Amino acid sequence: MKIEIWVPVVLGVLVLVVGGAFLVSRGQVCRDFQQGVVSVGDIHLTVNIASTAAEQQLGLAGCSSIPDQAGMYFPYQRPTETGFWMKGMLIPIDIVWIADGRVVAVDAHIPPPTDHKTELLTVYRPPHPVTAVLEVSAGRAVEYGIKVGSVVTVQ
Repeated sequence: MKIEIWVPVVLGVLVLVVGGAFLVSRGQVCRDFQQGVVSVGDIHLTVNIASTAAEQQLGLAGCSSIPDQAGMYFPYQRPTETGFWMKGMLIPIDIVWIADGRVVAVDAHIPPPTDHKTELLTVYRPPHPVTAVLEVSAGRAVEYGIKVGSVVTVQ
């Protein structure tokens, strides 16, 4: 009889603890932004490096925020005309297109999609092949002084 009383209580507490942890984790940053450092001029950004195809496909999908002076860096082995979409994105971003260590274009204030159907998503492309891409929170490219011609180094 005593066990019958404790089982629902223990299960109820477990549900509250797990559910609370889930809700708290949803408001936190979603990637390890300490994998590397990208420098653009005098600004140094800690970045998550998306080096595999799976990491690149996932990108920042599901992230509720990007820390200040942080971003996601996508390196490529050879120049590519890769396309980016906002599938699963929750926040607006700036996309910085990089070729051979210089910024070649910036697509600013790209909003998250209102409809996540794949066939309706806009695909963003660089003006010509790039060797890397940097994603930062919307408006940060201007704030950080990132513009066409800026020199980019990675550590």
